[in-house]
Amino acid sequence: DRINRQILKLLDPTQLKHHTFMIYHPALLYFAQAYGLHEISIQTEGKSPGLREMAELMALAKRKHIHTIFVEPQFSQRLVRTLASELDARIKVINPLPENWPVGMLAIAHALHQTLNK
Repeated sequence: DRINRQILKLLDPTQLKHHTFMIYHPALLYFAQAYGLHEISIQTEGKSPGLREMAELMALAKRKHIHTIFVEPQFSQRLVRTLASELDARIKVINPLPENWPVGMLAIAHALHQTLNK
């Protein structure tokens, strides 16, 4: 309950400038839904996007003011670096499977808070 209250305070939708974030693998879908956020995943059904999907992702990211792309440490950053370069966005590594769950979830919430307030 304490962790949830801290995350709710960090991700209060009325205090955030944006509510949409981009991530390589759809690891935070339920987390995003629980806290009123919207996740845009680059990878869909375990597949990287093709050229048309990449163009659609870039257009969507620009409309949604995406300035950071999240990636988990176990995934390659090659495609993410390409997309980030095109969007003039930065890459932020997060770990949705931390050994210390409370600390890890707070770290993700802090990263999202910083990103969604830009």
